[in-house]
Amino acid sequence: MDTERPFTISSACEALGIKVERFKSLRRRDHLPFADLSTVGPDGEDRGGWTRYSASEIALTSALVELVDVMKLDVVAASRLLANARGAFEGEHPQTAKPFADIWIGALIFGGDEEGRAHIGGTLEEVNARILKETAVMAAEHGAAPSQIVLVNLSKHVRKIDAALAKVA
Repeated sequence: MDTERPFTISSACEALGIKVERFKSLRRRDHLPFADLSTVGPDGEDRGGWTRYSASEIALTSALVELVDVMKLDVVAASRLLANARGAFEGEHPQTAKPFADIWIGALIFGGDEEGRAHIGGTLEEVNARILKETAVMAAEHGAAPSQIVLVNLSKHVRKIDAALAKVA
């Protein structure tokens, strides 16, 4: 078994509380919030279709489910938002975040004629500083204020999925 990606689709779905078909549909439509390398082994070999995922990938999918089901974001937008924000964030991994220093990721969305996004991540203190900085930049460059701020607590999803996977494994 691959220690980097030990979890099957069925164990991932049980931890996520979603049906296997929904997960497969997200994967098939390229709506997972990470590059799906699940059929590629650690040395690049083809696993012949065995699909396995890491706890971090399942936690990102949990955040996706929250953005889509609770916050009512479009699945494509939510998936890309998470992938881009996580890719842009180089701070501490949510799994190792200190207590009361959860890692949040998301985006500032600027509407109007000059629509744009600023992907953000970090502790709430860091995210707040970045929101102020990006808002000032967009106001100066385009005269625009954020039309939407979307944040998700990734550390919360890591804790939730770790606890759920411990019961499934």
